[in-house]
Amino acid sequence: MEIGALLAEFTLSMSPYRYEISSKMRPLRDFFIVLFFILLGSQMVFTDIILYIAPIIILSAFIFIGNPMIVMILMDLMGYTKRNSFFSWIDCCADK
Repeated sequence: MEIGALLAEFTLSMSPYRYEISSKMRPLRDFFIVLFFILLGSQMVFTDIILYIAPIIILSAFIFIGNPMIVMILMDLMGYTKRNSFFSWIDCCADK
């Protein structure tokens, strides 16, 4: 059954109607993504959260500081101005 679903998905992805199919499936996909994260969050246990405070702070700082720096460096390497690289980072983060 799984191989049949894979072949059907592959066939539909090559179809000229793939964008219409994708737009109609988006609400269903988003619903299952929400269910996945609710299930994942419900299984978390916060008994020893004190042990993880330092890694949480370090990784969060890396995300907040490292992500903009990586985007700005990559945009600079591609030849964009600092102003454009800054605005691309702002647009990237504003969508989330």
